[in-house]
Amino acid sequence: MNNMVPDSGFGRGNKPIINITIAEAKAFCNYLSMISELPPAYDARGRLLDDAGDLTDDPSKAKGYRLPTEAEWEYTARGGLKADETQYAGSNDLNTVGFFWNNAKFNGQWQSHAVGQKAPNELGIHDMSGNVAEFVSDTMYDYEDVEKSLVNPFFYGYGPVIFRGGSWYDPAKFCTVFKRRFTREENAFDHVRFRIARTIVE
Repeated sequence: MNNMVPDSGFGRGNKPIINITIAEAKAFCNYLSMISELPPAYDARGRLLDDAGDLTDDPSKAKGYRLPTEAEWEYTARGGLKADETQYAGSNDLNTVGFFWNNAKFNGQWQSHAVGQKAPNELGIHDMSGNVAEFVSDTMYDYEDVEKSLVNPFFYGYGPVIFRGGSWYDPAKFCTVFKRRFTREENAFDHVRFRIARTIVE
């Protein structure tokens, strides 16, 4: 991973990994696929691959480990079919489910915290609002351009990459389940990480 940027001691142990680019996150997904004897989900340019190694714009055809699409991320953060329509992932009170600017100070320093310390959402998943924001696999697009009939739309091209969920660094308004933010693909931050997904075919 990116050894040029120090982690200030708070990207280790049970804390989320930080200071990585989205390319490094995808490279880790491919590494995890390789050691699990699964086909890689990404080519060398970070484009999605199906299980035959061909380019695809259908995430369900990628059988290796990958980053979630933006639609998958938001569906999960909202609690899936168990959703209670809360503002944050699992609650309308961010203090109960996430670390953000108001409650993330530790030993005099604002920083990320070990995962799983706050309450989970309806699916039992922790830290989707606050603590550390998360890359998704899509690049920036306009919701108005999305066909309403699409299930799990995926958009990837040359453009800003998207991260979701907010972080210890952010005020509450950036930690909602609906807030979208973006950055250039070469950027790495001490408040952005990644979460891994995989399509399971039964």
